[in-house]
Amino acid sequence: MPVNRSVKAKKNDLKEMLEHIQGIALSLHYLERQAAAAELPELSLLIGVAALAAEEIVHSLEQGVLPSSSNHM
Repeated sequence: MPVNRSVKAKKNDLKEMLEHIQGIALSLHYLERQAAAAELPELSLLIGVAALAAEEIVHSLEQGVLPSSSNHM
Protein backbone atom coordinates (compact mmCIF):
# COMPACT_ATOMS: atom_id res chain seq x y z
CA MET A 1 0.00 0.00 0.00
CA PRO A 2 2.90 2.51 0.28
CA VAL A 3 2.78 2.95 -3.49
CA ASN A 4 -0.86 4.06 -3.34
CA ARG A 5 -0.01 6.63 -0.65
CA SER A 6 2.83 7.91 -2.78
CA VAL A 7 0.55 8.27 -5.80
CA LYS A 8 -2.10 10.03 -3.72
CA ALA A 9 0.52 12.38 -2.28
CA LYS A 10 1.78 13.23 -5.76
CA LYS A 11 -1.77 13.84 -6.98
CA ASN A 12 -2.39 16.15 -4.04
CA ASP A 13 0.87 17.98 -4.74
CA LEU A 14 -0.11 18.38 -8.39
CA LYS A 15 -3.56 19.66 -7.44
CA GLU A 16 -1.99 22.19 -5.07
CA MET A 17 0.46 23.30 -7.75
CA LEU A 18 -2.37 23.74 -10.25
CA GLU A 19 -4.29 25.90 -7.79
CA HIS A 20 -1.24 28.10 -7.22
CA ILE A 21 -0.60 28.52 -10.93
CA GLN A 22 -4.27 29.31 -11.54
CA GLY A 23 -4.01 31.99 -8.86
CA ILE A 24 -0.94 33.41 -10.56
CA ALA A 25 -2.76 33.50 -13.90
CA LEU A 26 -5.71 35.29 -12.30
CA SER A 27 -3.39 37.84 -10.69
CA LEU A 28 -1.61 38.40 -14.00
CA HIS A 29 -4.92 39.04 -15.77
CA TYR A 30 -5.75 41.62 -13.08
CA LEU A 31 -2.37 43.31 -13.59
CA GLU A 32 -2.93 43.21 -17.34
CA ARG A 33 -6.18 45.16 -16.92
CA GLN A 34 -4.49 47.62 -14.57
CA ALA A 35 -1.70 48.24 -17.08
CA ALA A 36 -4.25 48.77 -19.84
CA ALA A 37 -6.20 51.21 -17.65
CA ALA A 38 -2.95 53.09 -16.98
CA GLU A 39 -2.50 53.35 -20.75
CA LEU A 40 0.59 51.15 -20.81
CA PRO A 41 -0.24 48.92 -23.78
CA GLU A 42 3.19 47.30 -24.09
CA LEU A 43 3.21 46.33 -20.43
CA SER A 44 -0.38 45.12 -20.69
CA LEU A 45 0.57 42.93 -23.65
CA LEU A 46 3.59 41.43 -21.88
CA ILE A 47 1.60 40.66 -18.76
CA GLY A 48 -1.18 39.18 -20.89
CA VAL A 49 1.29 36.85 -22.58
CA ALA A 50 2.58 35.75 -19.17
CA ALA A 51 -1.00 35.08 -18.04
CA LEU A 52 -1.65 32.97 -21.12
CA ALA A 53 1.57 31.05 -20.51
CA ALA A 54 0.45 30.30 -16.95
CA GLU A 55 -2.90 29.08 -18.26
CA GLU A 56 -1.12 26.84 -20.78
CA ILE A 57 0.98 25.34 -17.98
CA VAL A 58 -2.21 24.56 -16.05
CA HIS A 59 -3.80 23.02 -19.13
CA SER A 60 -0.71 20.92 -19.82
CA LEU A 61 -0.54 19.69 -16.23
CA GLU A 62 -4.23 18.82 -16.29
CA GLN A 63 -3.60 16.75 -19.41
CA GLY A 64 -0.69 15.05 -17.67
CA VAL A 65 1.84 16.25 -20.21
CA LEU A 66 4.26 19.13 -19.88
CA PRO A 67 5.51 20.60 -23.14
CA SER A 68 9.19 19.92 -23.67
CA SER A 69 11.46 22.92 -23.97
CA SER A 70 12.61 21.75 -27.41
CA ASN A 71 9.08 22.26 -28.78
CA HIS A 72 9.24 25.96 -27.97
CA MET A 73 12.58 26.80 -29.55
